[in-house]
Amino acid sequence: MPTRETPSRASLDQLIRARSLSYVIEQSRLGLLTVLVMTSALGSIFVPAAGIGLFLLWWVPVLVGFIGRQVWFEQLRKRPDTPDERRVTWVTTLSAFTGWLVMLSLPIFGPRISAHEFILLVGLMLAWIAGAVSVLAVQPRVYLGYLIACLSTVAFALWQRFGATEINVLALALPLGGLMMYRLAHGIRQLLNEAVAEGMRSETLAGQLEQALHETRQAFELRSRFLASASHDLKQPVHALSLLVNVLRRSADETRRQQVMHEIEHASRSIDSMFSGLMDMARIDAGNLRAHLTGVDLVPLLKTTLAGYPELCAQKGVTFALRVNGAPVVRADPLLLQRVLGNLLDNALKFTTTGGVTVEVTERGDSVILSVTDTGPGIEPAELDALFKPFSRGRQAQSLGVPGLGLGLAIVRHMVALMGMTLQVDATPGYGSVFALTLSRERRAAEVPVESTVNASLAGLNVLLVEDDQLAREATSHWLREAGASVTAVASDQEAMAAPDQAGRPDLLIADYNLGEEALTGGDVAARLQQRFPQLPCIIVTGEGSAALTHVQGVVLRKPLSAPALARAVQELLHAGR
Repeated sequence: MPTRETPSRASLDQLIRARSLSYVIEQSRLGLLTVLVMTSALGSIFVPAAGIGLFLLWWVPVLVGFIGRQVWFEQLRKRPDTPDERRVTWVTTLSAFTGWLVMLSLPIFGPRISAHEFILLVGLMLAWIAGAVSVLAVQPRVYLGYLIACLSTVAFALWQRFGATEINVLALALPLGGLMMYRLAHGIRQLLNEAVAEGMRSETLAGQLEQALHETRQAFELRSRFLASASHDLKQPVHALSLLVNVLRRSADETRRQQVMHEIEHASRSIDSMFSGLMDMARIDAGNLRAHLTGVDLVPLLKTTLAGYPELCAQKGVTFALRVNGAPVVRADPLLLQRVLGNLLDNALKFTTTGGVTVEVTERGDSVILSVTDTGPGIEPAELDALFKPFSRGRQAQSLGVPGLGLGLAIVRHMVALMGMTLQVDATPGYGSVFALTLSRERRAAEVPVESTVNASLAGLNVLLVEDDQLAREATSHWLREAGASVTAVASDQEAMAAPDQAGRPDLLIADYNLGEEALTGGDVAARLQQRFPQLPCIIVTGEGSAALTHVQGVVLRKPLSAPALARAVQELLHAGR
């Protein structure tokens, strides 16, 4: 549905002219009827006093003028083009002239009729002048000319009938009355302008409201379709994990067990990717996603981001290639750039069943082109418009059974826009796709953190783990013990405060932020333990995007938390504490 834009001053002026012309033409129809009735009635006074010949000499030009102008007006009304100022002026001028022809009855017949008939005729003509304001007010300057001509005609008729000495008071009253009528015309014109402008604003607001309602309905429909599909897509890897764990428990074949563990890792990555996408979209919807641009050395970032992808491609039976021309430094947010590249690579890997995936860096003047090319099924032209919409999945994703929520490219588009970059898509059905990101060069790179895969060695480390969820507590405890740490795992804030009395001073605290509705938060536990044990390294794990953890001297990690991210955070804390 197209968005209606706020009208410009030019379009407002065009509408005012169109409404003015339409108003004058509509009023002229009533004017023609009024002239026919009024002049016919006046004929009963004029003909006995002046004769039929003089009456027809006045009456015929009046009728020809009014009928002729109405024929022309009706032709103008049927024209499809927007009237210009000149056309509106011509129409109002002609209306004023034909109206003045009626006023000529005063000097023509005034000397020939009786005094009381003359006074009646003057009153009727003054009413005619006043009535014309409703028609000619759309052009106040034309109405001013009409007033001068008509009032001069009245003054001449009064002088002709009574002489100069008898009309001194009227000579003063007529200009004052004319001034009041002219100001009235200006007021009517202003009201017309305001009415048209208000009408356009109302129409624009109605259009915007209609657009907003349309978008809201679309959003609700999209969310409904998403919830229906997401519940299925999220259950799939969970279902697979349950079966794979059972196979792992029952199988004694070491080769088979290794294969199952690879499949478990794949299902875990699928779940992590889905939840990460949901969290990114939540941050985008809330407006909390920001880009912090700096100089980024692209080669190290690529090596870190691409770690593991060659092996994943090999497991799927496709090739992986990295081609870098030079050692460019670009202006970007390193973490957002990693997310963009990761999402593009995930998509390429999902859809590529034969051939391979290629990441290429090309320097082009002041720009650097970072492209991800795959030999997948490509993209149908009809699906390109919906490609970057949230929760949108093409027919290829459904036909190939590719997992996902349809969020990856929507997140990519938003992150690319935040960094001020451009992303182009070149996709041919049956021949694959190319996603090319254009980045700006930077003179030098800043030291920036990038996500990496590290192996943690926590031998001899005394770790206090505070986690109210039993499954998460046991899984984290197993990982820490496998890394060599001694772990004290507790489920509540009270147990956490008492644990050092039995297990001794902790070397590291890992706490979930939300420990229950009535309990202290993990941040509060960390703050209290840091008062007891100054410089205690701590990691707070949270699934809440807006948790206020500024008082905690430690690292905040977001759920779902991967093992490499936890390992990197532990190593950074331990290294900083040395």
